[in-house]
Amino acid sequence: MALKITVSSSDPLQFSADALAIGVAEGVRRTGLLRDLLKLLGGTANKAIKRGEFTGKKGQTCDIATGGALKAGRVILVGLGELDAVTLADVRLAAATAARLASSGNCTTLAVAISEPNEGLEAAVAQGAVFGAYRFERFKSADQVSKFPLSKVSLLTVKKVNADLRAVVTDAQRFAEAVCIARDLVNTPPNELYPESLATIAKDLAKEHKAAGLSCSVLGPKQLKDKGMVLLDAVGRGSERGPRFIHMKYRPPKSNKKLKRLVFVGKGVTFDSGGLCIKPGPGMDEMKGDMGGAANIVALMAAVAIAQPEAEIHGLIAAAENMPDGNAYRPGDVFGSYLGKTVEIINT
Repeated sequence: MALKITVSSSDPLQFSADALAIGVAEGVRRTGLLRDLLKLLGGTANKAIKRGEFTGKKGQTCDIATGGALKAGRVILVGLGELDAVTLADVRLAAATAARLASSGNCTTLAVAISEPNEGLEAAVAQGAVFGAYRFERFKSADQVSKFPLSKVSLLTVKKVNADLRAVVTDAQRFAEAVCIARDLVNTPPNELYPESLATIAKDLAKEHKAAGLSCSVLGPKQLKDKGMVLLDAVGRGSERGPRFIHMKYRPPKSNKKLKRLVFVGKGVTFDSGGLCIKPGPGMDEMKGDMGGAANIVALMAAVAIAQPEAEIHGLIAAAENMPDGNAYRPGDVFGSYLGKTVEIINT
């Protein structure tokens, strides 16, 4: 279920939600929203803060049941650290922490109080909310899937809410969702994500963003050999699932100008058993993550299509599955390469 994020100028203490999150800087006196909150909740809140030794240090949290004193069912205080040192990254992390706690507590709605007019706070909170609400449940049994996922986050700001601010929040959410593409790919098991399926995902993403200037081309095993990309072919020889070279490209639509060109390269070993130099069993399950670089390239290109920069941007992925087999490359083998150099294999 897609997370719905809205922005409002409503009073946080009068807003109805399963949980209300408030960021608290370390050592700040109990003034403003925090003072009004504690006045409404009385001794219950003070006791929870004291017992939890909550002072606003970065990463600290304090979960307080409101007992009907507020329209929100519970309040989540999140430490921001020293006031003068708080960055947008800290705000993003705090929002992610609040969303994670709300989600683990079966809250379907979360309100986040933004009590300062600083630039960029709404975007940082929106991104943090997406990151904190993220769950990878595609392969879970039906009885293990979250019954009450976090589905709505309301940003309660002191700024005037207009179309421009809503657009900022929408873009921030879309960028965060692009990041989550990388999370999904790294979390996908290797029997489901292999060079060909990774290439299909990249092509589908390019098709989705075609109007934004994104395209994708893929070289298969035969084409790799024909082009002399022997080393990529060698890594994938031991697998029944052949290697792929994935080239994602962004260029602003209808632009004929000469543009600055940027190229990003991501490693796409969808499973690295070690080949004939096989890795030890403990930890080998983590080798599905050896394509994390490729996952970041796919996510990056999704974000680029959203940002629409005035530049030509390329994402290159060499995808292979490194497995032991009678056809696998060996230590001591020597191969040519696309650049014309020869390379001796020492360790697979």
